[in-house]
Amino acid sequence: MSELIEETVALLSKDFGQEEETELKFSKNISQNDLKIYLQNTIAWYLEYNFQGLVNIFYRLDIHEQKFNTILNQMVGDELTSSLANLVLEREMQKAKTRLAYREYLKNQPNDEA
Repeated sequence: MSELIEETVALLSKDFGQEEETELKFSKNISQNDLKIYLQNTIAWYLEYNFQGLVNIFYRLDIHEQKFNTILNQMVGDELTSSLANLVLEREMQKAKTRLAYREYLKNQPNDEA
């Protein structure tokens, strides 16, 4: 698993794992496409059984409300779940890239311990 995917999985586990109905389990070799399919299925479940839980997750992820509402109002079925999964992946991967870059930055800083 690439470092970016691994960090994204960790973020998704944290963000979706806060909901008691959600239990994220991923294999070591998950691809970005597999992750998207998993998210689509998870989002479909939330749309049907716990819409408020989905809204809370998207709020925690800091996904722009207007983008979320536009997708909800303009799409249905697989197109809806695919678009919402793309929003989640885009946001979580953006956060993962930032975390990885910051770790790399810290690693390259001189150690000031004297």
